[in-house]
Amino acid sequence: MRILRGIVIGRRIGNEESRFCETNKKEYICAIKNIAMTAIKFPIMDVSFAKWKRNEEDQILFDEYIYTKKEATFKKYFRNRSYVDSNGDVYKITDRILPGKVRQFFSFIPNVCKVQLVFRKTDKTMTVEEVRDYLLKQLKDRGADDFMLEWIKGLKMRRG
Repeated sequence: MRILRGIVIGRRIGNEESRFCETNKKEYICAIKNIAMTAIKFPIMDVSFAKWKRNEEDQILFDEYIYTKKEATFKKYFRNRSYVDSNGDVYKITDRILPGKVRQFFSFIPNVCKVQLVFRKTDKTMTVEEVRDYLLKQLKDRGADDFMLEWIKGLKMRRG
C-alpha cells in the first residue's frame, strides 16, 4: 500500500466501510486520508457563496453521489465547493471517484452511473445559529412564493 497525494492506494478487500473504484492503473482507491465517509452526516448544504445562484439546484446534497460522469459538470457545480453537514462541520469537495467500467458503460440508464464525491474536512465549523442565519439569508434572496414564506416562517419559529 502507498500514499499518493493524500489517497491511499492498495488492493481491494472485503470491508464494506471502505469505498472502492477502479482507476486507470487497475488499482483500487481504498480510503481517503483523514476522511471517513461515515463521519459526514447528510444532508449537507452548500455554503460556498454569499448568494445562491437561482438556476442551480445542488445547494443541498442528500448523499455522497452524483449521477453524471461528465468532468465539466463536476468542475462547474461541485469541485472546490464547501458544504456544511448536519453536525456543523465544513467539508470541501476535492475530487470524484468514477464507478467501474461496467457501470460507466451503462451510464445511459438513469441512476446506474453513481460517481462518488471525495470530501476533505476543513478546520471550519458552523453553529446551528450560523447555519440558520445563512439559510434564511439565501431563502430571502431567492424570492417569495408560498413555499419559501412557509420555510422562512418555520426557521424563524425555531430560532432559540
